[in-house]
Amino acid sequence: LSGGSPDSLPPPGVEACAACACFAGEWGDLDGISRASVKKVYGIHPDAGISALDDVGFAEKQIFSALLPELDRRLASADAVGEIGLDARIAGRVPLEMQKRVFAAQLEMARARGLPAVIHCVGGWGAMCEILRTDRHNHEFLQIHGIIRMTAAVQNIHHRHRHDMCMHT
Repeated sequence: LSGGSPDSLPPPGVEACAACACFAGEWGDLDGISRASVKKVYGIHPDAGISALDDVGFAEKQIFSALLPELDRRLASADAVGEIGLDARIAGRVPLEMQKRVFAAQLEMARARGLPAVIHCVGGWGAMCEILRTDRHNHEFLQIHGIIRMTAAVQNIHHRHRHDMCMHT
């Protein structure tokens, strides 16, 4: 939703679209949308809005004690969970191990609610594949975004779990 108004969705000439609110500050923008032509996607992006000045341990506690429970409540009206995943570019600011825990928690929420997942993956494809290989995170549909030249990794996930998948960069 960055910079866009939910009232302008879907854009002219487009029959339907997905509006992805992947930062907690954007979630309220989706709450009032009730048009069937706009699919609501809530999640916590790997960035999670953590700055280099934040205490990462405190930030992770806040994510697990406040943001994930709030996300779970909002998923009752969601069409998908996303944009969730891993981003190695920001590992100096948001440790990859923390990203993995938050990613796995959101995949579990998606699985529990029978929702598809929109996955963001930049530079963390090996870890992403490992997380998705576990039976616990077996989904019917995944959309993977952010992978560049990682087609073999995606094909491996598709072959092992026979997911319906859509990939774009």
